[in-house]
Amino acid sequence: MIKNFNLISYAAFFLAISVFILIVALSVFKIVDFDTMHKLASGRLIFESGIVRDCPFNYTKEDCQPMFMVQWLFHFLAFTIYYIAGWDGLVLTQSLIIISLFLIIFIYNIQSGASLTSSSVILLASVLVAMERFMLRADLLAILLAVLFFIVLKNYQNNNKNYLLAGLILIQISWANIHGSFPIAFFIILSFLAPNILEKLWQIIYLKKQVSVFDKNTKKIAILFLILVLVSFINPYGYHSFIGVFSFLIGYGPILRNIKEFMPTFQPTNFEYLTVKVFKILFSATLLITAFNFKKIKLRDLFLLIGFLYLAITSIRNIALFAVFAALILPAYLDNIFLFIKNKTENKKLWPVFYKNALLLIMIIFIIYTNWMTYQTVTNRFYYQEQLLRRFGFGVSEITYPHNAANFIKQSNISGNMFNNFSLGGFLHWKLFPERKTFIDNHTWTKEWYSYYLQIINGSVPINDVIDRYDINYFILTHFTEDTHLLSRALYSDPHWILVYFDEVAVIFIKAKPDNMDIISRFAINLEEKEYNPDTLTLKNPANFSWGYASRGIFLANKGLIDQALYQYKKAVEVNPRNYSAYNNMGLANYNLENYLIAEEAYLSSLKIRPDFAHTNYNLAMLYHKIGREDDALKKYKKTLKINPNYRLANYHVGGIYEKKENFSKAGTYYERELRINPGFTAAENALTRIKSKRFPGRQDASLESTDALIKRIENDPDNPDLNFRLGVAYGLEENHDMAFEQFKKTVELDPDHTLARFNLANIYSMKGMHENAKNEYLAVIEVDPDFAGAYLNLGVFYRYYEKNNEKALENWQKFLELAPDDPQANNVKQEIAIIVREEIN
Repeated sequence: MIKNFNLISYAAFFLAISVFILIVALSVFKIVDFDTMHKLASGRLIFESGIVRDCPFNYTKEDCQPMFMVQWLFHFLAFTIYYIAGWDGLVLTQSLIIISLFLIIFIYNIQSGASLTSSSVILLASVLVAMERFMLRADLLAILLAVLFFIVLKNYQNNNKNYLLAGLILIQISWANIHGSFPIAFFIILSFLAPNILEKLWQIIYLKKQVSVFDKNTKKIAILFLILVLVSFINPYGYHSFIGVFSFLIGYGPILRNIKEFMPTFQPTNFEYLTVKVFKILFSATLLITAFNFKKIKLRDLFLLIGFLYLAITSIRNIALFAVFAALILPAYLDNIFLFIKNKTENKKLWPVFYKNALLLIMIIFIIYTNWMTYQTVTNRFYYQEQLLRRFGFGVSEITYPHNAANFIKQSNISGNMFNNFSLGGFLHWKLFPERKTFIDNHTWTKEWYSYYLQIINGSVPINDVIDRYDINYFILTHFTEDTHLLSRALYSDPHWILVYFDEVAVIFIKAKPDNMDIISRFAINLEEKEYNPDTLTLKNPANFSWGYASRGIFLANKGLIDQALYQYKKAVEVNPRNYSAYNNMGLANYNLENYLIAEEAYLSSLKIRPDFAHTNYNLAMLYHKIGREDDALKKYKKTLKINPNYRLANYHVGGIYEKKENFSKAGTYYERELRINPGFTAAENALTRIKSKRFPGRQDASLESTDALIKRIENDPDNPDLNFRLGVAYGLEENHDMAFEQFKKTVELDPDHTLARFNLANIYSMKGMHENAKNEYLAVIEVDPDFAGAYLNLGVFYRYYEKNNEKALENWQKFLELAPDDPQANNVKQEIAIIVREEIN
């Protein structure tokens, strides 16, 4: 047994070494984050001109969001490092921050008496969760500052040394000039302070002791709290920086839900990232370990774990913060579990041997997995599987940033105002400022400006209005980001805009006007004529070739050039046979060409590599549905919904299959689920109406006449609004939404007070993405009939999700509940109201 015990110690040692090798592997990757580029541009500006107090990078002259003020020091430091050591220096800095973070945690645990076994196991889980934030950003350095703050504060509480007080003040001043998360320091202090106060209150109230609530130690921590609040104002921007952090968190809450890193961690996605999988394991382990140690756990540790766990659940960007504090706190409590098991089994004959051998086996499995992960990382296989743009090594990413497109703008001397997509702005600041300024960037935006940008991207605001308002001369868009697909397709089909640059990362469209004719004559690209080389890429790193071909294929498919896109996807899987996303796109291209057997083969190849990829499961379901294999389609639709319950249209198609099987109860359930995900989706609303008529055939009315019969009746009475309305309903039931739209429109022309026609017209506007038109029709319905509940319901959806106006959403939804408390949608509306209330409180 002694020998086994020594083997466990050796295994823990090798696991610790393996974890730190993995940390190095995960931390050394090319600079990839869009925010990093903005920070470099901002740091360069500070280096050259001093502190910036407005938004110099955007020609639109919109106000800056207040959070940028608090990061000025990180911007300056990042640029200084780049100035001295270039891109490799930045990657090295990124790696050193990450390695230092986990080395400090590991040393802290060992010095605190935690075992090597517990420290290594928890550290491994922490690394696999925290790697989500392994990027050269201000919040990465802030996590390191948070850990240092906790350790120094704990020592200060115990030792009362002046140099530790000075250290805390220095950390806080640095933190308040590096990242807006510095209020976390206040939470950490309160986690130390609250247990002392609660303990004294317990003694006074329940034990009837005569003690002071604020003893010497409590006063010391309370005074420190006040000092650290005051020093947090030490920033070149003064109180604006301090207040700006809180105004950002309060005022920007709802709109941040549109940005991936601010979304809830358990938000359904199209596959589950490893970080989220391990977070669930660490989350469960935390609950189990704290429950087991319920009588022993310190209130301070419990407060910290609960607080950071709450932040992690509400926003995926915070899971790293929870992970590192779990690594600081949990090892000692995990040791208590090991000690308990040891004490319970040491007097039994077989259990000690079984326990130690089982523990040894688990440690060996962890060692094997950790080294396998290291191999997967340095070969980039892990990044391919997770669809991350990171690539192992030094330097700067060539697939995140459109270096060549920016160089083209400079070399071709394209002038005038640009329109760029949101994520691209920071990079363009680095490459093109001050000669050229951006429309928007991913760092200094305000919520109003970002809302306007989203309306442009989704087509709610006509692009020609934007072009005229800001005198836009060219568009530069990264086409591998989904938010640009609609806009780039519209520009490509518009003869007033000419494609002059196209590579694997970005495209440039320029306005067809006399001043640009020289550039157009030299660089105009006709994709139909294949005026590009389909076999070569501008990319240099072979690790990026498969991604490059697939990205180019997506752009071509978006323009309707399916054959050309298919060729690119084939090249992508030739280079990397494990590119499951390219196989999925290959299947989709063949599906559009009606090559169904080839499409099925491609989809199955994708699922063989990544069975939990929702896109492929859904596309395969669509194929099976198309060729009449409805039972197979049903299985794949349900698999899609198991992976991502919010996958749009999947519920609708499941409802359609059940409706065809005449299982109207199940069909209705799935149609209603679709409407919860996709409010105002007319096809689902019509389907619900349709199945109700099928359930109760004796209650059908004239509105369910065939379109042919209604057309003949209208020929004899063309100005009858009721007949035109019924024809619109009939077209809607056939899912011929364009014809339904025309009939509802004609009905409103004949009878402006026909509320049902206006309501259906509004629903179709909403389905087409013309949300302002929809809103106007809903308001017109209410003006005629103030008790029309459905209009209030859909207006609430509009204000909540498109105008981001929670106040008006609440006002309309509350009116809906007042008018229709028993409506099937009432419970969903109540849930939405509860979510808004929680957001406002938080």
